[in-house]
Amino acid sequence: MSKSKPLVQSVSRVYVAYAADGFELCQPVSGDGWARLAAMDRGEIDPMTVAFPKMRMIRHNMGRNLKKSDAPLVTSGFLFLRMHAFEVVEGVVSKDCDCIRTMVDSSEFVCVHPRAHYDALDESRSEIVRGQESRLILSVERHVFLSGRIGPAALFKLSCLRFGPVYAQQTFVDHWTRAKLSGLRFLPA
Repeated sequence: MSKSKPLVQSVSRVYVAYAADGFELCQPVSGDGWARLAAMDRGEIDPMTVAFPKMRMIRHNMGRNLKKSDAPLVTSGFLFLRMHAFEVVEGVVSKDCDCIRTMVDSSEFVCVHPRAHYDALDESRSEIVRGQESRLILSVERHVFLSGRIGPAALFKLSCLRFGPVYAQQTFVDHWTRAKLSGLRFLPA
């Protein structure tokens, strides 16, 4: 009796990158800054040729001080890293990401925007939340990836998610944790 090949093969560990609780945040100064970030993520604006939105740091929330973060902004399509944190991961992200340098409160940051979009989600086997009318995927509760569809990029997005999280492969997580950087948490996808 021959064994059939499984539909889904084992892939490198993949994680969803989230902002960790209790750490400072960075956000656009004005509402149109969020719209510009979204347009950059959708490819409507080239993030390498257009001025990056003016940003500000949020160091206090609901009466409590927030801890300093090496990644104070994690949003659909972007990780916003302090320069020393970027230098730790630069070797694994610079080939597959736009890396945009910017200043916030006289400190240098790098906005990391993954260019890699993989059609890797097995929608029939994953647990997915869809919009009622649009049927667009709003979120993924449990990921099942298709065999051989995740490429080598250390950071990537899933092409089926219009506003989805940044996914990190084990190489990125290893660099981040070995350097004891703060502000990101990685949940297995």
